[in-house]
Amino acid sequence: RSLGSAAVTFSDESYVEQKSLGFYLQEQVAFQDKLFLTAAVRMDNNSAFGSEINTVFYPKLSASYVISDEDYFNVPMINEMRLRAAWGQAGNAPGPFDAVQTYGTTATTLPNGTSASALQYVSFGNPDLKPERGSEIEVGFDLSMLDNLIDIEATYYNTTTNDALISVPIPPSIGFSGSQLQNLGKIKNQGFELLLTARPYSSSMFSIEHTLSLTTNENELVSFGDGRAPVQFGVYAPVHRFQEGYPLAGFWATRVARDGSGNIINAPNGNPTVEGEQIYMGSALPTREIGFGTTVSLFGNFQLYVLLDYKGGHYQFNVKDWRRDRSGVSWDTVNPAANADDVRELRFAGQTYQHIQEADFIKLRDVSLRYAVPQSFVSRLGIRSASVSVSGHNLAIWTKYGGADPEVNFHGDATFDRNDAWTLPMVRRISAALSLQF
Repeated sequence: RSLGSAAVTFSDESYVEQKSLGFYLQEQVAFQDKLFLTAAVRMDNNSAFGSEINTVFYPKLSASYVISDEDYFNVPMINEMRLRAAWGQAGNAPGPFDAVQTYGTTATTLPNGTSASALQYVSFGNPDLKPERGSEIEVGFDLSMLDNLIDIEATYYNTTTNDALISVPIPPSIGFSGSQLQNLGKIKNQGFELLLTARPYSSSMFSIEHTLSLTTNENELVSFGDGRAPVQFGVYAPVHRFQEGYPLAGFWATRVARDGSGNIINAPNGNPTVEGEQIYMGSALPTREIGFGTTVSLFGNFQLYVLLDYKGGHYQFNVKDWRRDRSGVSWDTVNPAANADDVRELRFAGQTYQHIQEADFIKLRDVSLRYAVPQSFVSRLGIRSASVSVSGHNLAIWTKYGGADPEVNFHGDATFDRNDAWTLPMVRRISAALSLQF
């Protein structure tokens, strides 16, 4: 069929191919079923590596020791205790086209005024690109106590990433507008992970189980490795920065300058002035997370599950309020009782200090109730098992954040360049289900 009469004709085609090759060798040794040693090495090659990069190797060593099996270990309350330690390396490969220059078609206007098709850079490429390499040390223990009423898993981790894959803006003088993925310096992450499971009561008619998880993480860009200046970026404003000694993509704010009396210092043109240096606000990613779940079983048929979730220690750029305040359509800017200088600060496009906000929150993440129909009843209907459940997700949130939901990000799952703009908060969802097995 001819499409020549269509107002707009368009065709598109894409093809992506990425090849990887890997080998893995592991050996485990056990001594008296108490001491376990593991050694392993992995070899990787990937078509996404730069043309100057060949095969990479990642080693691993780990050990665990069931100290509670020793005769000298006599702690009545402890049923089992295992000590463990591990060291290993792992890599993260770049994307399929990050190492190569890619081109796309465009239309351009010639000096004589006519239009012509042309090619332009889509990505700048980097032939020296290689996978980032992380080395991690873990130490911890697993503990079961009080006749298995309480289980504890505790871990300290320290990860150092070398040749980290970081997107860096390219100087305009090169003739390319965009960024290039580069292997830069060293990144450090360290923190604790704790998982506590408690079963205070259990019987055929009633049982209850609590689960508490706690995670902390301190992130730091230790070094670029080449002495470069901090890298600033951000879609709506340069609020993120890669800077040595600070978390990756931490939030940095521009604040309106005020005198000792709190009055705004004006520029000659009458606009507010800003302080000479940006202010570090905090991490863009949570530095602490807590989850608390409870499962209650009744009469062998009913099961109730509740999950509370907390994340904190981080900030979010509230672009929605930033834009409303700049336009003078928010309550803070039209309130007759508002301070005039405060309103001027909110409406000044050059400031971001008022809109990079603490993003701590607690969410009632999940609630579900399940009823298992008695087997004696469903078997008469030729059914193996049947259950009915009702569940709710994102039912409530408690936060001081100025927006609707500090967890949203305009860029989806992107780790960096986080902001709350043009994005709906996570939906509250209620569902019911009937499950039948024949």
